[in-house]
Amino acid sequence: MLTRIKYISRFAPQVTPQDLKAILDESVKNNQKKGVTGVLAISKGLFFQIIEGPRADVEELYKTIAFDRRHEDVLLLNVEHSISTRLYPDWSMRVLDLDSDSRADGQTLRFLLRATLDARRLQKDLTSTLERAIWKEFHKT
Repeated sequence: MLTRIKYISRFAPQVTPQDLKAILDESVKNNQKKGVTGVLAISKGLFFQIIEGPRADVEELYKTIAFDRRHEDVLLLNVEHSISTRLYPDWSMRVLDLDSDSRADGQTLRFLLRATLDARRLQKDLTSTLERAIWKEFHKT
């Protein structure tokens, strides 16, 4: 059985087009060795990635991404264990540059990517507010 992880993150300010190419080159090489497949969508300073493969390898890769200096605000969106079918069986890593994509649905995909990040940020803010409210409730004197 396989594992699939979906996450979103921001480019770190220092990320250059050369860094993006290096990410793709590293991903293809490393993923082929480990049997990991997936897709990386890029738009206006955001990464959205789906990675799938053997559980240990996918989890190790995600941990590496979470601590990679080229990523900021890495947000885990979804983890699926025990999947039997890959979504991207032929792509050790394929990049979809939504900013240069001339397809009609490119704008829709960019909107969905931004909305996903905004929703996660709102969830994080609401969670922090809830945490503070609970803390205050239990620390009343």
